[in-house]
Amino acid sequence: FAGLWHKALPEVVSSNHTSSTSLDDMEEDEPNKIRDDVQRLLTGALKQLEVVKGDKVTRGFVCGKTRTYFRAGALELLEAERLKSLGLHTVNMQRVIRGFVARVKFLKLRKAAIISQSRGRRVVARKKFKRARKACILIQCWLRCIHAGEELVTLRRNRSAAMIQTHWRMAVAITMLKKSVKSAAIIQAMVRGSIQRPIFRKQLKEAREEAKLENQLKALQRKLEEAEARRIEAEQRAKEAAENPPPAVNTTHQANVSETVASAQPAQQTE
Repeated sequence: FAGLWHKALPEVVSSNHTSSTSLDDMEEDEPNKIRDDVQRLLTGALKQLEVVKGDKVTRGFVCGKTRTYFRAGALELLEAERLKSLGLHTVNMQRVIRGFVARVKFLKLRKAAIISQSRGRRVVARKKFKRARKACILIQCWLRCIHAGEELVTLRRNRSAAMIQTHWRMAVAITMLKKSVKSAAIIQAMVRGSIQRPIFRKQLKEAREEAKLENQLKALQRKLEEAEARRIEAEQRAKEAAENPPPAVNTTHQANVSETVASAQPAQQTE
């Protein structure tokens, strides 16, 4: 009964109903609020059953504390109004659904029509394009043939001059190449000589120093070998002298032996 519920009826609103912020007042006013809502609803729904006699208005219902009592014909009127409202809502729902179904069908048909049209236009455009391309290819082929014939005539006329120019340029290029190669070889030889000459001088100096050091080393080795031979000979003589002692001690021979041993020891240390 949402369509029959007129909540803003000033004559139905209870004058004793006041707003309060406390929870206790809200709990106490809850039954009053429910009764006021019921009165608003039924007053709007049963407006046709009101009977006015003088200053007295007789309604089609009476609200008690916990129940509501209806007069004769009130429930039938409410049921009829409910069915009427449901019928209106059903009609609206059917209208929306039918519109949706029709819209979907229309969109499908429009899409199919657009696809068919696009395919047809594509076929027609492809045929036109193929015809135009074929004509363009024929024209291009004809023009290329004419241009190629003209180029062929020009090439035949200029062939002899081109051959002479080619041989002449080749001869000039070969002559220049030979001169360039000769000049480059001379320049490279001079540059390599200027680069390698200081290196060769340095290496020659190092080789001479190495040869000088090798000669000195050989001389020292020869002296060392001679000193080693003298030492061994002196030891053998000393050993023989120890095995066969002479009658008198020769101080001069012992001094020579000690000098030989002393000269051999520095040579070993140097090696």
